[in-house]
Amino acid sequence: MNVKATFVAVSGLLACGLAVAGTIQVGGMAAGANGQISSKAGVCTVDFNAASALNLCGATYSESGGLPLNAAHFRTGNSSVAVSPAGDTTTYLAVGPSHGTPVTVTLANPANYFGFYAGSLDDYNTVQFFLNGVLVDSFNGTDINSVVFPNSSANGLVSAFVDYFPGSLYTSIVYASTGNAFETDNHAFGLATPAGVPEPTSTALLGLGLLLLARRRRA
Repeated sequence: MNVKATFVAVSGLLACGLAVAGTIQVGGMAAGANGQISSKAGVCTVDFNAASALNLCGATYSESGGLPLNAAHFRTGNSSVAVSPAGDTTTYLAVGPSHGTPVTVTLANPANYFGFYAGSLDDYNTVQFFLNGVLVDSFNGTDINSVVFPNSSANGLVSAFVDYFPGSLYTSIVYASTGNAFETDNHAFGLATPAGVPEPTSTALLGLGLLLLARRRRA
């Protein structure tokens, strides 16, 4: 898939009354049996293809109460309770009543980017972002489907690689699903810039150039 779309998703009001906006951009790049992975430079990816993968990227995955994930979360192929992301024949993560929900991902270092390959997106699939325990952003499957696949009215029929940029840094993510299931793979974490937004270094150089030009004219 080479679809590119951007959506500013406004989450529900937080306790302080502030609405936080994040940016959804959909694209990724082909990765053979893994389906799609992030195309962002410098990010780290967890692909669930081996137990050791959960120790990568400084990310800790846990169930309610901080328990390690049970085997039911790790799926391959399709079943009556989970559908793999399109073209992905490797192990993926499933969250829902038949697998366990919610799942929390805690990072060793703050990030401003989260990418994941999602399959069968549904309105009951939700993702929340927290910074040191405080909710800073959230979205659900409908937020993604309504932008990337606006003509698809049914749940569970589409896959997409999602590049998500919360409205702030975050240190943990909570995946939840009230129905079967929320299927994702190739989780990517790190610091990145949304497509179409100038890199900070480029902006700084432009500002410096304008400043030097102004000084020359004054001289």
